[in-house]
Amino acid sequence: MTGRIVVGWTDSAEAHAALDWAVHQALLTGRSVTLAHEMTRGATGTEDPGNAWEVEAKARRRVEAIRRTVVGEFPDLEFQPVVEWGEPGAGLLRWSRSADILAVGAPPNRHLRMLGALTDHLAAAAESPVALVPRTWRGNSRGARTVAVGATSSPGGRAALKFASHEAIRMTASLVAVIGADRHSEQARAILQNLEHVENECPGLPIEIHWEKGDVAPALIRISQTSQIVVLGTHHSPDRWSIRLGPVTDLVLGHTACPVITVARLRARSDTELVGSG
Repeated sequence: MTGRIVVGWTDSAEAHAALDWAVHQALLTGRSVTLAHEMTRGATGTEDPGNAWEVEAKARRRVEAIRRTVVGEFPDLEFQPVVEWGEPGAGLLRWSRSADILAVGAPPNRHLRMLGALTDHLAAAAESPVALVPRTWRGNSRGARTVAVGATSSPGGRAALKFASHEAIRMTASLVAVIGADRHSEQARAILQNLEHVENECPGLPIEIHWEKGDVAPALIRISQTSQIVVLGTHHSPDRWSIRLGPVTDLVLGHTACPVITVARLRARSDTELVGSG
């Protein structure tokens, strides 16, 4: 298996959780990890060129110490730390073009429509799926693994289902599809057709369907208690400052026990890699 998980690093409790999850997921799925630390020119302490050099040197020492710690514990893991100057989020969006997953720490106490949340901007504009990892995340390697997905007939929903199914294969997990539609509706038929395609493309993948009436957010939050990841489709926007994620994603983020991976679309290159990895 191949591929890369890129972690947005800020030396916060949330970023530590994102790094821990990325290492765990990379070891589980045969990927490498890139730790990307972005520094903004003009931020406090970087106005003077001499101070900026010291700030950068300190950051490089910090990420190198992290590299030594991670590689010391997991010598078979390919781990690359990167320190860059740039605008907030711009570097991570650039990294998302070549990443399988972009992992960032989920902000604590996230409020609906919290304007300016960088994680929301990344989830809406990234070229790769974005894992939002709560700082309370703790890896659990015991028991059966489960990938939950909010299954919808939208383009984002189809991309989420495709990603979730192939990620479940890489994780040797079962797939739980949560559907919030009447079983006899046109929308339900479209979703079932997508699931049938998944069954044909991923033979042997255990799939369980949960039918929910109305809002699926409470069910996804509940299922997250026993899942490794929850995958949701979002609205993709070329505007890197967009925060339009969709109503279900808005309600679920910040309330799950496991990381939420948002998927707006999948690049053709990534699709090929994922299919090949199964």
